[in-house]
Amino acid sequence: MARYKLNDAFCKAVAEVKDHQDGAGLVLRVNAGGSKQWVYRYQINKRRTSMGLGSYPAVGLKQARQLRDNAEVHVKQKIDPRQERERQLRRGAKLKDVVEEYFVTKEDVLKLGRQWLSPFQHVLPKLGEKPVDAITKDDLIRTFEPIWKSKYPTALRAMNRLNQVLMYAAGQDDEWDIDTTVVPKAKARLGQVKHDVKNHQALPWQELPELWLSLDQSTTHTALKFYILTVVRVSNVTYAEWDEFDKKLTLWSIPAERMKTSKPFQVPLVWQVRSLLGKRGKGLVFPSYSARKRGVVSENTWNKHFRSSGWATTSHGLRSTFRDWCAETKTCDDKLAELCIQHETAKGNKVARAYYRSDMLGARREVMNKWADFVTSKAQAVLDTNARRAQSVEALDLPIEAGQRGNARTRREVEEWARGDVFDDT
Repeated sequence: MARYKLNDAFCKAVAEVKDHQDGAGLVLRVNAGGSKQWVYRYQINKRRTSMGLGSYPAVGLKQARQLRDNAEVHVKQKIDPRQERERQLRRGAKLKDVVEEYFVTKEDVLKLGRQWLSPFQHVLPKLGEKPVDAITKDDLIRTFEPIWKSKYPTALRAMNRLNQVLMYAAGQDDEWDIDTTVVPKAKARLGQVKHDVKNHQALPWQELPELWLSLDQSTTHTALKFYILTVVRVSNVTYAEWDEFDKKLTLWSIPAERMKTSKPFQVPLVWQVRSLLGKRGKGLVFPSYSARKRGVVSENTWNKHFRSSGWATTSHGLRSTFRDWCAETKTCDDKLAELCIQHETAKGNKVARAYYRSDMLGARREVMNKWADFVTSKAQAVLDTNARRAQSVEALDLPIEAGQRGNARTRREVEEWARGDVFDDT
């Protein structure tokens, strides 16, 4: 095949929109917008294909020919030059990029959304810029040693997820020299840590109506109220989107990809919950414009409120508070209570389990009605009392100048009476 049909002057001046042949598979492609790029056409395994070699004039004619010649060597060896180039690029890939690639590839089965990446905050600041095939056991030991004992569950989670990423990378290319033994070796070197599993601190259910009174109307506290009344998982609330709710805001359908069980879940919404939602919007139901990450309400903010206000609970512990309330008030049986908090306990064959889940929506709505009435009972009592006082004051149309010396009361005295203050008539 003839080579070297083009020259520099032609490449610079040509404007005709077409592929201009240089020979041996190299063409200068002129696009409709005037841009130009080099393309190498070749046949591999009896299949015609092509690969880009860069844009002109960033890649000149001489360099394009050299790139074509290099690719041609691989073709003669029955190696696809495009795949070989991708392998070469991959071998220099940084850990942070491979972590993101793994997440994007596996996102549908990871259940937690981008929360799955959270443990990597302890890894990527130190190792993120390092080529993944250059990571060693000593790198991991230096990275994890400061938190191995103090934050063992988090460190172990990060180590295990890093191992998933390394195994994924090694599987992409047999010739990619990645040491998949670095994680088990680092674990062995760091040693086992005795970790006492502690249950989340849970508030006694009798105190919850008082806690409800301590919450304000901010987006953060409104989201917390929504969480308390629905007793779903925290991430279900913080990442809730408006298109998951029906038109009348009576049913919330959480998609499978946001469920720990990987199964869709329907949440009945009682009137107290609907009053929190207000007017329907778009996107996130509870966006946080002050959050540093992701733009969603942070569970840590809720827990900070509990600590600063003296409430002996965590946000997750409030789900246990609900379970205690169900059991001690005999509102429902254990099976229904577990279903309300998204736990699957129904036994039997698949048909029986499916029937139980679908048939319990009405029963769960009844339980959640009683729960919401209890949680908001003190707040409702305050509203009722204030309404009665206002009505009492308005009903007593007394002259303002009358006072204790006369037979009538001043408005101030009536308001004191409505609040429960005692008059001294002596």
